Amino acid sequence: MAAGLERYLLDALKQLGGEIKLVPGARVASAAIALAKRDGVDFQSVLFHTKQKFGVLAREVAKTDNLRLIDRAGSDFLIGFEGANEEIKSSRGGPASPSIRKDFYAAFSHVSQSELYYLPDKDLIVALDAAPIGSIPVPSPTYNEVWHLREQFAESLQDKQKEAVLLTAVRSPNRSFRVFADLVRMYDLSEDWHAYQYDQLRAIITRWAEKAGLPVRDNWFSQKSARPTVTGANAATTLAALLASLTDDELARVLIPADVIQAALARLEARS
Repeated sequence: MAAGLERYLLDALKQLGGEIKLVPGARVASAAIALAKRDGVDFQSVLFHTKQKFGVLAREVAKTDNLRLIDRAGSDFLIGFEGANEEIKSSRGGPASPSIRKDFYAAFSHVSQSELYYLPDKDLIVALDAAPIGSIPVPSPTYNEVWHLREQFAESLQDKQKEAVLLTAVRSPNRSFRVFADLVRMYDLSEDWHAYQYDQLRAIITRWAEKAGLPVRDNWFSQKSARPTVTGANAATTLAALLASLTDDELARVLIPADVIQAALARLEARS
């Protein structure tokens, strides 16, 4: 086992809520890399020199620390502490997903042609020709840094075929963001890519804020709540609660097809 790296893996798992839910391996890897970097440890370099992949390390740690690890065909593995459950799915089939506020996401994920500044009094990142008094410069990523993030994501995949295809795309002289996005969708990796990018950008933003002497604000990041699934079992209850919440004026604007009303009346008569 790569010396000392298991500690960062376990700390990353705790940070991501691995005691409650199973977490995709790519998210754990990116969080572990960020934690190790704070201690001056190059996590990926240690793995490289020990000729070990993150997935192999995770499996070794899972055996010795009683973790729960689930392999998923064609997708990233899930890992968590004993008793952890799989992530709750939303009505669209995806997990409740974290996000980064639009101005921060644009500033730290896209190459900007303008100078960017953070205005502490307005809590806003803007593009300006000159730095306003009291503003803090925001470093826009370079073109190579934007692509390097995608390359790291590809290397984090456990599926070797998908890794190979994505690496070919991101290392091509004619590489295209559209092609990368299409491949991510085609291989059903959208959730994995979103989570990986979120973790990496959050770590970058946090380091920038700490270096600038700024407190990291909760409203820079948010957790999108999963919408409740409305099924046949709870549809009637949900509809009744919805109607009860409407005002008389709002109810007057509700239009129900005549055939639906007739069917409902017929059922009521049959019950009486």
